[in-house]
Amino acid sequence: MKYLASLIVLAVVFIIPSASAQSLKVTGIPQIDCPVIVEQQENARDGSLKTADFKNFSGKTVDSIRLGWIVNSTASSRPSEPVLGMSATLHPGLIPRGQVTLGPQEMGIHPATTGRLKFYVASGHFSDGSRFVCSTKSIQKRTATEAHIVAIRDR
Repeated sequence: MKYLASLIVLAVVFIIPSASAQSLKVTGIPQIDCPVIVEQQENARDGSLKTADFKNFSGKTVDSIRLGWIVNSTASSRPSEPVLGMSATLHPGLIPRGQVTLGPQEMGIHPATTGRLKFYVASGHFSDGSRFVCSTKSIQKRTATEAHIVAIRDR
């Protein structure tokens, strides 16, 4: 009986905190209308972001991307309005069908940030000087590679 009680205490100490940490992780949101998408991310055990992989689905080289943020609050069932973050310059540029991995600081996220923060690609610039803008209305739960549609605005 003492052994069973010890197992229950260990389960509470080790399993429950890691489950709550996973629900408080920083995550990328896939999109279907953006030339550059968040393909995947890697999180630390505490839920902070270690790296994020971005993929270029366009036929042009991308020089920079600007991220957007949404915060899901525990107090409200509704997420916050999307907020624009900083631009990340990609050196060398992200070639067509290429992939780049960025760390949290390159994305404008403090490395120790945890919580219900979600990020997505809001806009970017191609190497030819044209620009793309991604709609926040297209943010999907499923992976963006399942049905990828690209909308590009030249300016």
